[in-house]
Amino acid sequence: MAFSVNVVDFDYQSRPARRWDWLLAFGLAAVLFFAAGIVAQANPLTGGSWLGGDLSQQYVSFFQYYRHVWAGATDQIGYSFANGLGGSMAGNWAYYLLSPFNLLTLLFPASQIPLALYVLVWLKISCAAAAMSFMLRKVEPTLERTINLALAISYAMMGYAIVYQMNLMWLDGVILLPLLVWALRRLLDQRSYVPYTLLLALAVISNYYIAYMLAAFLVLYCLYMVIMSWADWRKAGKQIVRFVWGSLLGGLLSMVVVVPTLLDLLAGKGTQTTPHLPLIMQGWTLVPTKLILGSPSNGLPNVFIGTLAMFAFVGYFFSTRFALREKIAGGLVALILASGFLFNAVNLFWHGMQLPQAYPFRFSFLVSFWLIYLAATQLTQIDYWHFESWFPSTLVGVAVLGYAFLMRHQVVGITWSRLLLSAFFFLLIIATVVLWEKRSERLWRWLVLLAVVGEFGTNAALVARQMVRVPTATYTEYYQRTHRWVQTVQKQDDTAFYRLDKNFVRANDRGDAFGQDYASASVFTSNTQLAIAKFYTAMGLPAYGYWAAYTNGTRLTDTFLGIKYFATTTQPTTPAANFTNYGQRNDLATQPVTTQQSKVTVRENTDALPLGFAVPSNMVTPTYQTLDILGNQNNLFNALTGADDAYFTPLTATAPKLTNAILTKSLTGTTITKKNPAKPAQAVFTIAAPRQLPTYITIDQSLLNTARVTLNGQAITFFPAQYAPVPLGTLPRHGRVTLTLNLLSNKIQCQAMQIDQLHPNILQEAATKLKQQSWRLRKAKANELAGSITTTRDQQLLTTIPYSRRGWTATVDGKPAAIKQALNTFISVPLKAGQHQVVLRYRIPGMRLGIGLSIAGLVLLIGTLIIIRRKRPADGDDEIQ
Repeated sequence: MAFSVNVVDFDYQSRPARRWDWLLAFGLAAVLFFAAGIVAQANPLTGGSWLGGDLSQQYVSFFQYYRHVWAGATDQIGYSFANGLGGSMAGNWAYYLLSPFNLLTLLFPASQIPLALYVLVWLKISCAAAAMSFMLRKVEPTLERTINLALAISYAMMGYAIVYQMNLMWLDGVILLPLLVWALRRLLDQRSYVPYTLLLALAVISNYYIAYMLAAFLVLYCLYMVIMSWADWRKAGKQIVRFVWGSLLGGLLSMVVVVPTLLDLLAGKGTQTTPHLPLIMQGWTLVPTKLILGSPSNGLPNVFIGTLAMFAFVGYFFSTRFALREKIAGGLVALILASGFLFNAVNLFWHGMQLPQAYPFRFSFLVSFWLIYLAATQLTQIDYWHFESWFPSTLVGVAVLGYAFLMRHQVVGITWSRLLLSAFFFLLIIATVVLWEKRSERLWRWLVLLAVVGEFGTNAALVARQMVRVPTATYTEYYQRTHRWVQTVQKQDDTAFYRLDKNFVRANDRGDAFGQDYASASVFTSNTQLAIAKFYTAMGLPAYGYWAAYTNGTRLTDTFLGIKYFATTTQPTTPAANFTNYGQRNDLATQPVTTQQSKVTVRENTDALPLGFAVPSNMVTPTYQTLDILGNQNNLFNALTGADDAYFTPLTATAPKLTNAILTKSLTGTTITKKNPAKPAQAVFTIAAPRQLPTYITIDQSLLNTARVTLNGQAITFFPAQYAPVPLGTLPRHGRVTLTLNLLSNKIQCQAMQIDQLHPNILQEAATKLKQQSWRLRKAKANELAGSITTTRDQQLLTTIPYSRRGWTATVDGKPAAIKQALNTFISVPLKAGQHQVVLRYRIPGMRLGIGLSIAGLVLLIGTLIIIRRKRPADGDDEIQ
């Protein structure tokens, strides 16, 4: 039996202007999103603040890198030394930067990137409305114009899009989903491969992560359509074959991106393990509360789709005008999608078997789409709605409001004002729909649309007002100020390669190296190598699988990693501007000043090692201790030199001066307890340090949240996440170092504090020795490094380039050479005694294979079209409208 639709508005097709409803939907969504931003004071085009979240922490820097590449830095397409110590960029391009919309950012000046990204989001939200309107016009041609527009707005400005709007790279999938559904229907019915394969390939290329979710949904939708248009097994088999073949062609076309991305993920993010999770997810009983207006990002699925869509979705299952088979098929798809809100395993599947960071239920846009899709089916019958269509929906709506009222103390974001607004729009839309059904005047149809626009505008404004933002002007000021001192350093130093870093950030953004185009040791991206995080942790540096922050290094780590320039600032931490000055780095005070401007001081580390240098061929990787951070650094340098030097001398603190506190020691560490919990408590440690040498106090990372730390009278701000003891560098003041702990809780427990003084002369001797056999670079591009090195015996060229099994190749004196992994982290190349020309080249792993597969996909697509054109349409192919 062929799938059919109930024709209500018989003259619909005779009104050509309605073919352009998608353009009207685009304009309506654009005006609504723009206006909601003004109301929420979040529209940067009218003086509002829009910068926040990952947009502020990551994306502005990635898009500056995007601009650098288009401006001529093509060597950084595949690999960049702004990516932490260095890393592949394939995954970053595929996740963040390959959307065709991104080209529009090139029209904006560098200092106005936040504004450019706002325009992108604005455009994408509008395009999502246009795509949904277009799809509904094709799938449900009898859907009344105002309902078409109302559902297009419901989709484009659903809770998912508004709450996650700053993750702008996900919005491409939101736009493409309705178009893929339309194209898949054409494929199943008319064997029209071009729209489906090209749209699927575009989805994968734009953002592989969301495309994975789209692909899984399309499998469900294909099965749904097979059931809905069921005639016999022969026809069903043909439809499934078309779907599989079309999907394969679309996948092949995108292989130019997929293969390099997959290999990049396997080297980094894809190797992370997922902890054991319980069967049922926490908080699933609170999901209905997300249907309330103004619900923020509170860890629950964002499934707000408005009253009209939810009302019609429920009514669909109670209507007598649809076959039971249709209801069962639609309900099963809804249950399968929504099961990701209940079962951890299903939720994990939707996220590619990796737990999402910070933004949960990223697939919830699929649930919202499906609810709206079924709502559209029900709304084609609005002129025939009777008691059984609207009364159950009304009961469900009342039940949701009542449940949200009862759960208001357990869910963030449910307030009396939002409950009342939700009830108001619920009653308003129900009333206009019922009056439409009773009276049928056009006035009520447009009032329904007006009510929906009001509901979604209100929701968007309420959500936007709750988002943590900083003024866009703070980015512009910070970018321009940073650009000036970075350029000053770059103009003064014509060395082929060096690294630069700092201990202050704006909005927790560790990507300034991307933004300013310099090599660094910090990064924040979804694609990093876990080996770097492990090495950083052993050195006492904050790092995790997704980021590294070189905020509290020591003179040893500076030297080893080639941090030739380090910037500090006297600008205090300012929460309003989202600016944070981490650590202290007063241990650098004796180093020469390169430049000083805008409260920023840049000092030069004359001991900094080059990118590569010769070390013993039998160098042994040290065994790092969890608590002895400076001991790990000491052992690292001894491994490099083959010596047994002591770079540090331990010092001892006197008994602390306690105020309202009791200190007890044990084998596991130190405990400080308040005597009177109602009063402030303090412990002051004094360390005698007669020599004016860099001094490091290594304190337990647990103090991050339990005490306020002051070193030599200067308050210390820790990086928000520390996974190892933290070395704090300073210089003695008046022959001593003073550490003050102000308790933030009634009791703090920490490992024993270590105090060590560095011998700069020993470090300088070691650095000088290593630099005598340095890799003297004559060419230093991100994808090609070439230089000479002289070894006196069989040794290895050790670089501080992170090791990867794929991508880098080496030649020594023009002949291929092996690339090894040294210190479990870095690239090394074995060398014989003598003078050598060593060249390292980087080629994007899998690129050639990906290009070949994409070409094969294109050839197969053309061949498929030729075969279809030559064959007559198969008999019995019923059309799916």
